[in-house]
Amino acid sequence: MNFDQNTYIWVSLVVRCILTWYVIRDSEKRKTPFRPGWIVFTFLLWPVFFAYLYYSRKMAQKPLLSNMYQREAEMRRKMEEQRQHIQTEREAWERLRKEEAAKNHQTSAELDEAQKQRAEAKARRMRELAEERRQQEEAAARTLKLKK
Repeated sequence: MNFDQNTYIWVSLVVRCILTWYVIRDSEKRKTPFRPGWIVFTFLLWPVFFAYLYYSRKMAQKPLLSNMYQREAEMRRKMEEQRQHIQTEREAWERLRKEEAAKNHQTSAELDEAQKQRAEAKARRMRELAEERRQQEEAAARTLKLKK
C-alpha cells in the first residue's frame, strides 16, 4: 500500500512539473496576463491547467464582436472601398477632361488655321474669278469692236 501511495505522489509530482513547465513556456510565448498566478496554481492545483488551456486559447482568439458591430465594420469597410473607387473615377474623369480640353484648345487652334487657309483660298479664288471676268469682258469688247 505504501508503494502505491509513493508511486501516486511521484507520478503526481512529475505530472505537475510537466504541466507547470508547459504553462511557463506557453505563457512566455503568448504573453499571457497573470502569468505567475497561472504557474503557481498549476503546480499546486494541477486541474487548473485545463482552465489555463481554455483561458489561453480564448485570449489568443480575436475578440468577438456582436453582429451589430460586425455589420457596422463591414459597412464602414464597404463605404471606404466605395469612396476610394469614386476618388479614382473622379481622378480619371479629371484627367480625361484635361486631355479633352487640351485637344479642344489644339482643335480650336487648328480651326483658326483652317479658317485662315480658307479665307486665303477664297481671296485667291476671288482674284482668279475677277481676272477671268476681266478677260471675258476684254474678249467681249474685242468681239463687239470687230462687229461694229
